[in-house]
Amino acid sequence: MATRPVPRVIIGPLVRSIRRLALGVAVAAVALGAGATRTAAQVTGPAGGTGRPATVSEQAVRDAVRRSGLSEEQVRERLRAQGYDPALVDRYLGSTPGSADGPASPVPAAALDALRAAGVRVAPDATELRADSADGGDTASETVAPAVGLPGGTRAAADRVFGRDVFTRASTLFAPLTGAAVDPGYRLGGGDTLQVVLTGQVEAAYQVAVRRDGTIVLPRFGTVTVAGLTQDAARTLLRRRAVGLWSGVAQGRTRVDLAVTRTRTSLVYVIGEVEQPGAYSVSALGTAFHALARAGGPTDRGSFRAVEVRRAGRVVRRLDLYDYLVRGDITGDERLEQGDVVYVPIAGRTVRLEGAVRRPGIFQLAEGEGAADLLAFAGGVLPTAGAERVQVDRILPAAQRTPGRERVVLDLPGVRDPAALARVALYDGDALRVPAVGLLRRNVVVVRGAVVDSGTFALRPGMTLGQLLDAAQGPLPWAVTERVKLRRQQPATGGRELRSLDLADPAARATRLAEFDTVEVLDARAQQPSGTVYVTGAVTRGDRTLPFAAGMTLRDAVDLVGGFREDAQRIEVARRRVSASYSDTTSELLTFGVGRPTDPNPALARVALRPDDRVAVRASPGFRAQRFVELAGLFRTPGQYAINEGLDRVTDVLARAGGLLPAAQLASFRVVREGRTVAVRLDAALRERGRDNLLLQHGDRLSIEADPQTVLVTGEVQRSLLVAYDRRLTVRDYLERAGGLRESADVRRILVESPGGGVRRVRRSLGRLDLQGGIEPGSVISVPARPERPRLSLRETLTTVLQVTSALASLALAYVAIRRQ
Repeated sequence: MATRPVPRVIIGPLVRSIRRLALGVAVAAVALGAGATRTAAQVTGPAGGTGRPATVSEQAVRDAVRRSGLSEEQVRERLRAQGYDPALVDRYLGSTPGSADGPASPVPAAALDALRAAGVRVAPDATELRADSADGGDTASETVAPAVGLPGGTRAAADRVFGRDVFTRASTLFAPLTGAAVDPGYRLGGGDTLQVVLTGQVEAAYQVAVRRDGTIVLPRFGTVTVAGLTQDAARTLLRRRAVGLWSGVAQGRTRVDLAVTRTRTSLVYVIGEVEQPGAYSVSALGTAFHALARAGGPTDRGSFRAVEVRRAGRVVRRLDLYDYLVRGDITGDERLEQGDVVYVPIAGRTVRLEGAVRRPGIFQLAEGEGAADLLAFAGGVLPTAGAERVQVDRILPAAQRTPGRERVVLDLPGVRDPAALARVALYDGDALRVPAVGLLRRNVVVVRGAVVDSGTFALRPGMTLGQLLDAAQGPLPWAVTERVKLRRQQPATGGRELRSLDLADPAARATRLAEFDTVEVLDARAQQPSGTVYVTGAVTRGDRTLPFAAGMTLRDAVDLVGGFREDAQRIEVARRRVSASYSDTTSELLTFGVGRPTDPNPALARVALRPDDRVAVRASPGFRAQRFVELAGLFRTPGQYAINEGLDRVTDVLARAGGLLPAAQLASFRVVREGRTVAVRLDAALRERGRDNLLLQHGDRLSIEADPQTVLVTGEVQRSLLVAYDRRLTVRDYLERAGGLRESADVRRILVESPGGGVRRVRRSLGRLDLQGGIEPGSVISVPARPERPRLSLRETLTTVLQVTSALASLALAYVAIRRQ
């Protein structure tokens, strides 16, 4: 069988399509490679190494500047020295408000480079910062890791290490007031800025900085060594020098004064068990508490009781942070100097405290401290604490353990005996629990039910039933006083005893009560089943459920639901059947006439109702409410008109309304039914055409307006506006009058809404917009926007292109194989 060759008219386009797809694949591959190169460049940074990430938030940089220890002026001075404009980082300095973009706003690369040049760098994970020391010498490193805090609500109170919360709130918790005057004990050093002022016969003022060698240089004074002196001592030294320079100094006519205007910064090291160990630039007024706060405080493993301050290789101070945390005593704090080391060792003896104490948590005990000290650290016990015992859950020391006996529970003397509790030694890892008192309340009796003041009362010695009811302010008027129930527990057997007493009997009122007795006074209203009455049907207030009351009649029930409607005809009462013998009949049906709504049947007042009766007021089958339509606009007599549903049409109501006014536009006629427009052509309806001469329904609204002589153009056009009507203009002309279409316009879905509510779509014929039938005055031309299509990613586009190319290549190979046969 001969193979029919494929026509060349098919081969040519197929080959061209394959070539175009191959070119698209190549372009996509180049774009993908460029994207990968850009991504790599963003990750590795300008140096090609592990630089900063592609985006860093403003809040992270602002925190870096704040934690670097550099003042705003120091940052600006360093930027100027490196050739950067200080305005690049103004928004990240502490004195400027935060950006309105929020903490997630990316920081420009130029600002990050400037901050790096100033000594503040953001690491790839945006959590590590390195800052040079403020004196321009050594480099200090500061790790700003996410704080491992113990916020309230995230861990149980007994699992929190006491004191950790203080250091997780802010790094500036113990920061000194750098703008305040220095204290008398502050000693001057290199980096301090001094102001020397001469007043009197000689007027002069000098602002000088203490040099690294500890000296200052002043006109006439020369070089003066001030390092190591207090502010008062340096002021006295300058006065002595000034006596030989100006005669008025000794006579008191010239005064010399000195003040510290800016303190130096010191590089200190915080190491050991702290959250963020490293080197920190702190003010010369800063203390060990300040440095610890900057480092995030001790970790859960760190010691709060033996923090060391080391200077020149020796320990100059050991701090017990509990002095501050428990007693508010900060006198033991140590002012830090250049090169000091704050070291936090591993915590020593640690004990957990839980139960009925004011401040449960994990506490560290120093040598010689015991259970009494632990309770003092916790602020004492709560009023609900049990006084008899305190329990300790202990892991035995290794020497005391035997197989299967590694943990023990010990009962210690309670808080009632503080002296004995103070002698109790606690081991590392002990968990001490202060139990709370039980919920059992003794010497109580309970009265409830139909009394004025029910509840729990204290049982007095010899208390009787009458006395208890008197304490409860007596029974209510509807109380069943002849059958008061007394429930009594039998502790010996666990059983219960129930007695029924008549309050009219003096012996019953004199009944002695016992502990935990419960007295219940019954409610007479609950002894009689009240039931309900259901009323439905042709009544004014609609279906209702009424509570049954003795003596209620059928007339009462109808009155309570507002009376009969005008269409009420008869009443049916379905009554529950009650009988001692079995029967399939479960209800009885009673029927009554209504009479006239204004003069109801008098027999209804003699029909007594029973609980759970169902009253149904049936409507007359021949009753029909009147039906109306509304005419609004340019009718000769607009208003409401009664209609016969199923008979009256549009032309019938128009004739009754006297027709239309001369200014009425036939095309603007509308019929609105249930909120929706029914498209009706009035000119066709007037010619008695059945489709347009609509049958009217109750609630229809007919309206007609004057000829507006305009056409509204709206939607995706350059400008939505009203265009003067011209019967010669086409849709394209009206769109041009509105400035033309926008790029987002969907020309395939342009709609024209006629004044009467009809909607037609504009068709495109030979590239032109065409509308069969033309446009009427008052029409609306609306141009919708093109729906947004989901954009494929580069990877998805490449995958689709490769799949299409593979399919076309398969077709080409198949074609070649067929030609070779």
